[in-house]
Amino acid sequence: EEIPLAKEFCRFIELDENKIKIFLKEKSIKELIKTLEENSLKPILINHNIKLEIESFDEEKWRELLDVSLSLNIPFLLVNPGKKPEWLSFNLASSAFSQNLKRLLSILPPDITLTLRIDAFSLINTFGKAWKVLKEIPNLTFLLDTFHLYISNEEIDVFREKDLSKIMFIHLKDAENIPRYYLKESNQVLPGDGVIPLTNLLFQLKENGFNNFIVPEIRRLEYEKLDPKEFSKILFTKTKSILSYVF
Repeated sequence: EEIPLAKEFCRFIELDENKIKIFLKEKSIKELIKTLEENSLKPILINHNIKLEIESFDEEKWRELLDVSLSLNIPFLLVNPGKKPEWLSFNLASSAFSQNLKRLLSILPPDITLTLRIDAFSLINTFGKAWKVLKEIPNLTFLLDTFHLYISNEEIDVFREKDLSKIMFIHLKDAENIPRYYLKESNQVLPGDGVIPLTNLLFQLKENGFNNFIVPEIRRLEYEKLDPKEFSKILFTKTKSILSYVF
């Protein structure tokens, strides 16, 4: 039911892996493709929970995800970094992570690009650390989550003099007005309803070259209880209001 709703607000769509699996229990991948085409929507990314760990590499899971991405002609593959093992230094953990990224690259079809999520609760928990990975793997792109950026407490100056066209996706969301170190995923709120200076942040990103995909994505139990159609209208209305000041 989310696909027809998305049609009213956008031309591109980020799909959820779990919802794809539910769909495919009763229907085929061809039917999913047809549904997307009928609603004039182009899928660009699959959001999933598979981690690229530091100490292991589950090639089978990544190949399964790649198969679905190829079937749907999706151009980007999301990489969720795992947590740093307590007994490893950041430099050693980062080196091991880069090696696993290269293993993933070795099975990656030429028409799919890796997109590394910057996750405040993972090894790659700041934009600065993600940029260091880029130096070793130049054909990498990023997914920047405004909520996780806020938690990381990273200064906005970190974006200066960098090619921010490398940020392929921004997950736009806000945060409750509580101390950052108490924030959890459940403290996300709609864009403009919290304390993150989203307009200023987006302006800085745009000034330094960002011109790609912005995805309003909120994880909060209260919102899941709302009528999907009404929630979609509220979410996209608030998102467009923020974007109108910048783009």
